[in-house]
Amino acid sequence: MTVTTVALLYAIGGALLALWVIARFPTFGPRTMLGAGATFALSLLLEPALPVVVRLAEHAAGRTGALLLVVLPFLTFVFWASGRMLHCLVALVAPRLK
Repeated sequence: MTVTTVALLYAIGGALLALWVIARFPTFGPRTMLGAGATFALSLLLEPALPVVVRLAEHAAGRTGALLLVVLPFLTFVFWASGRMLHCLVALVAPRLK
């Protein structure tokens, strides 16, 4: 498997996990634009530190451990934060769909 294939599969997995969390626990997370924006901004601010954390996790737990313990949860958090932001935007445009 190439690096691109693994990255794509983990991105799809993170998106599916985030979608499951959003569907299973619809009230979990920020419900206001300010909260959702702050959560999304936090996910973007954490992104530059990801390579360093992955390197540390790879040293401690190996490649598989780094992927499962750092990369997948981070991608899930990013997609979940995006989903909460989208939910708040939809609530602004069409409050009855909330």
